[in-house]
Amino acid sequence: MEKFASSREIYIKEKRRFAVESWKEGELYWVYVIELAEEQSRGVFRRSESKEDAAEEAVEVLYKYNH
Repeated sequence: MEKFASSREIYIKEKRRFAVESWKEGELYWVYVIELAEEQSRGVFRRSESKEDAAEEAVEVLYKYNH
């Protein structure tokens, strides 16, 4: 079994909060994002060479989906 260190950050977009967990596997960053304080929130996975790009894309998807 492999194990990867991860980090957590909170992104805020127009007063909505998103929890972002990220880790690196090989050359790619993976992120998992959920919207906080939403009863029906879903999570989104994204991967990219840039942690910030993956996180921002995932936040944008959830922002549009839960809007």
